[in-house]
Amino acid sequence: MRLMTVALLFVSLSASAGEYVSRSFSMSLGGSGWNTTYYNCDALEDLVEGHLEKLGASNIHVSCFGGLEQWGNRWNPSPASVTARFDAPVRSGTSSQTLTLKSRMGDSCDAHVATLDRALPLFPGVKVLSRTAQCSGGRTDRWAYSVSIPE
Repeated sequence: MRLMTVALLFVSLSASAGEYVSRSFSMSLGGSGWNTTYYNCDALEDLVEGHLEKLGASNIHVSCFGGLEQWGNRWNPSPASVTARFDAPVRSGTSSQTLTLKSRMGDSCDAHVATLDRALPLFPGVKVLSRTAQCSGGRTDRWAYSVSIPE
């Protein structure tokens, strides 16, 4: 009987812990053109990890190479390549919560939009309710997402 109780408790805890699926994406930022923005890899890794955490990801691993690097007394700008690997929760609840993600003064509009556009489709059951992205490289840049996340 004791073994049966332990087994039921284990099954119950496993079910409540939730199911996850492994996901990944890559992106490159800081392309060409007259209005090019170069990114620091540390900042990009923090940005990507922050959005993944807000969406409920676990086991997050973000790596970046290139970007705006200093070599001695000289800056070497190049596109930044970011790869993110994570586990996305599989939620099957009938109710949902709405999460709003939006810009703040000084945000890197292109980096946030690129990250969310790649990450959001990788989360099962998450639906984008609205998306606004006005990224022209100036102080008036704005972005906002409203997403529905199953509970």
